[in-house]
Amino acid sequence: IEGPAGYRPVSIDVLQASEFATEFLVAAWPLLGPCPSQRILRVRRWPQEGQPASGEGPQGPEKGVQGPWRGPNPPAGEGPQGLEKGARPPAAAPRRPDNRFPFASKKRVQQMAHLPMVAAIVATSLLFAPTASPLSVLPESAVGTIERGGIAVIPDFLAPSEVSRLRSDASSLHADGHFIVDALASYGAKDGAKDKSAFQADKDRAVFPAYIPSQRREGPFVSRTLGDADGRRRLTSVAAALRSDLAAGLDRPGLDTPDGPDNHEISFTRFGPGALLARHVDEHHEEVKGRAGWSRPTRRSISWLIYLNEPDWDPSADGGELRTYERRVPSAYSVGARNGDLQLGWLRPTPTDPTERPVFLDGRRGGVSGRCALYCDSDDGGRRVYLTKEFESDPYLFLSSDFFVQNLLIKDHELGKRFHYLEQPKSKLTEYLGVDPGEQIKDVSPLGGTLVVFDSVALPHEVLPSIGRERWAASGWFHEAQQPAPTGSRQIIL
Repeated sequence: IEGPAGYRPVSIDVLQASEFATEFLVAAWPLLGPCPSQRILRVRRWPQEGQPASGEGPQGPEKGVQGPWRGPNPPAGEGPQGLEKGARPPAAAPRRPDNRFPFASKKRVQQMAHLPMVAAIVATSLLFAPTASPLSVLPESAVGTIERGGIAVIPDFLAPSEVSRLRSDASSLHADGHFIVDALASYGAKDGAKDKSAFQADKDRAVFPAYIPSQRREGPFVSRTLGDADGRRRLTSVAAALRSDLAAGLDRPGLDTPDGPDNHEISFTRFGPGALLARHVDEHHEEVKGRAGWSRPTRRSISWLIYLNEPDWDPSADGGELRTYERRVPSAYSVGARNGDLQLGWLRPTPTDPTERPVFLDGRRGGVSGRCALYCDSDDGGRRVYLTKEFESDPYLFLSSDFFVQNLLIKDHELGKRFHYLEQPKSKLTEYLGVDPGEQIKDVSPLGGTLVVFDSVALPHEVLPSIGRERWAASGWFHEAQQPAPTGSRQIIL
């Protein structure tokens, strides 16, 4: 018998299996607990040896007939609850030879006559039971949340003892000077300055990475001599299991690749008291990166953090929440990318089309880098629906805003009104036009042991300042392979 997809295909002799199951159920039936008739026989005895009282059969009084103990004078030595203490029990009634189940009523015997059919159903249902979830560390519900553009939050992902061990390691390594200033942090009054004499608390961010891209070398996280190397290796194994779950659950097989300089990122992160991180997304389409675009073989696909803060962390007093900007209406389609084309924005739902649709950027029309068009999925998800004609990435993707895309690039005015960037290019105009009404804020408390996971492209987020305390986490990104290099004549090779 061939089982459907997701079930175990098995060939069996159903009749033989059902006969075996029937014999098993018959043998086990008395062990399942006393049935009502068994309880009756324990308290209802025949008043005369070998003969039941008038109107009573071996299973107790017949329907409508009162038992012998219901009258004013029960048999000698017997009361309403059975034999009195010290009384000699009368002889038991003879078994009926034609009754295979002596403790069952006629109705129960009729029900049990269906045991072969029940056994066959039980046997086949066990054989065709759904296989266990392929996910090892991630709840299946989290996969759907990530796929639709939300943030999956899993409390107590790590045990308190593991959290304490990793936090102690990170704190000691930071005290010994092994952390590196966050690439986005700056200590001076001007961006990029690292003059610690002009220290700015809101930019007090540092990392302990496994790889340093600017120097193209391994980072201290993978050192076997610094700190608690065994604890960090255990964390790396947990991250690898999480990565495999995401690759299977999200159908992104490219995620499940070995750790390496261009594959995945993992680090300890420390935010000092008052440190914050402004709103951003963790990955962008290569066409909006300027000359740095298409220069790396992989891109960030999934972002994750495990908080390592103390058990007494109180978000209302200590702050440090991760603020995310989810869609009010979850996406009707999977987010992030389509065959390497990264998501750039959304089409908001309307009364006539109550569907939140991710919008993707095809940045290499005709195989030429920089020749672009925007598209979304068709209703059945089987084809691309292009929203614009071809346009050049420069300047449209660098000087643009929702307003320009809505009114200049998307020719259908009704569709244009629905468009919104994931993260608009910053300008005075975008500040004036305000926020996207299709977003809603969701704050995640940085409680120790909590895991958060989200798509690196689709979810804008920021880190709110911590108040008077250091904020610790293990964080990272799982990578997927980048699109192949463009083959058109206008490509730029760096």
